[in-house]
Amino acid sequence: MITKALQYGLFSLIVLFFGWNLYKNIGNVTEYQISLHFLPYFFSTFLLILVIIVLGVIWKWILADLGCTAVSTKEAVIISVLSWFGRYVPGKVGMVTTKYVLGRKKNISTSLLIISSLYENAFIVLSAFIICLPGIVLFFPVKQLSENWEYFVFGTILFCLIGFVILLYFCQIINVMLFIFNKELLPDTLFLRPLIIAKYLLLYSFFNIINGLAFYVFISSITEVNISIAIPLGIIYVFSAVVGLLVIIAPAGIGVKEGVMLILLYNYLPQDIALVVSAFSRLWSTLADLIVGIIGWGLTRIVRIDNSD
Repeated sequence: MITKALQYGLFSLIVLFFGWNLYKNIGNVTEYQISLHFLPYFFSTFLLILVIIVLGVIWKWILADLGCTAVSTKEAVIISVLSWFGRYVPGKVGMVTTKYVLGRKKNISTSLLIISSLYENAFIVLSAFIICLPGIVLFFPVKQLSENWEYFVFGTILFCLIGFVILLYFCQIINVMLFIFNKELLPDTLFLRPLIIAKYLLLYSFFNIINGLAFYVFISSITEVNISIAIPLGIIYVFSAVVGLLVIIAPAGIGVKEGVMLILLYNYLPQDIALVVSAFSRLWSTLADLIVGIIGWGLTRIVRIDNSD
């Protein structure tokens, strides 16, 4: 109950911050003449679509490492793409439900679907923090934000270490919880080994890097931006996206992602341009998600997902 109240409070605070700044700068924003450069815009959208599709391929590899070979790469991509589009249902229910319904059509066990989804989201979040931590220390004025900035850095490192330990002992943690509730324990084969975990953290780090690159290219399509700030801009997108993912009450992180992005963009862009970028980035990413959703739906007309094979 307290956790849910904190989530709603954080969600409301960030949305209010974004709305207030938009209200104060609405004149500058409406006067700002956007000159869209189509080539970098389409390339940035292509990168977003590509990483979403690649997520499906990586999920297929996770399933294979967990002993499931019932799903082909095409089917895994379709299931992953459609579940990704389900982020727009509040509470992220659409992601879980879509993957469950389609996965069960291939006779993938409920336990395997849950475990693989938990791994997938844990890898996305943890790899994002691993990438963002050194970037925040190097490129953002954390020393100016707080006299006790060392505690911020230490806390972030501790979060990453705890996350990695949880992944290493995921099997034991889950089985202890099942034992407490008097449920059947899961076999070790449903969990990944340490070296495999390290491999996926590296793969998802690459996924986050491509996301950051796509964001920089997107910004360059609507305004002039120096390549010297490409890395911090990429970090801003990755960090704000993962915060939006963690706040489960926000559909696809709407409001939260843009609010966090706006706060961090103020370090590198003028206020009016930062507002334009944060607002239009939602349209940009939503368009990419829409295209991916259409592709996924179209593929279901070609590739039938059932257990007929």
